Amino acid sequence: MDPLKAEPEAVVAEEIATTKTSTKPRPSRTRARSMAGNLNASRHPWRVFWRRRALKPESRWVLRLIQDYVPEIVNDKGGPENVSAGEMRIIETAAVARACWALAMADGDLRSVARFLAAERDALKAVGLERKPKPLPSLAEILSGPADAGTRPVTPDPK
Repeated sequence: MDPLKAEPEAVVAEEIATTKTSTKPRPSRTRARSMAGNLNASRHPWRVFWRRRALKPESRWVLRLIQDYVPEIVNDKGGPENVSAGEMRIIETAAVARACWALAMADGDLRSVARFLAAERDALKAVGLERKPKPLPSLAEILSGPADAGTRPVTPDPK
């Protein structure tokens, strides 16, 4: 059949019919997007921690470094009742950035250290660096509460 004289649909149909297709199944692409479970071959542990918050057993020392990080910042903000959910996520992001820069520092990757320090600083700036005291109860709350709530009896000094 001469392709110049034939109808375009007929040419396409003939090409499809004469093209040999492989009987081999295509390799699955699901593994490329899914996360591998084994972290032993991880060359950059801070990247894995940043993406998945998963660590190799020998890198778990960094968890002790950030163990009190979030509670301390929440206390600086006046307690958990004064921190919104969005602020809490920003504080957690700062904690992850702190863990990542510690892992990068241990690995000697100073470029990544600078990047994660900047991420931690930006997160702390977003949440606010000032310390806020816990709000005091109102006079109505004090008067409606029990008489001895929050007070200690004063005892004279024995001399």
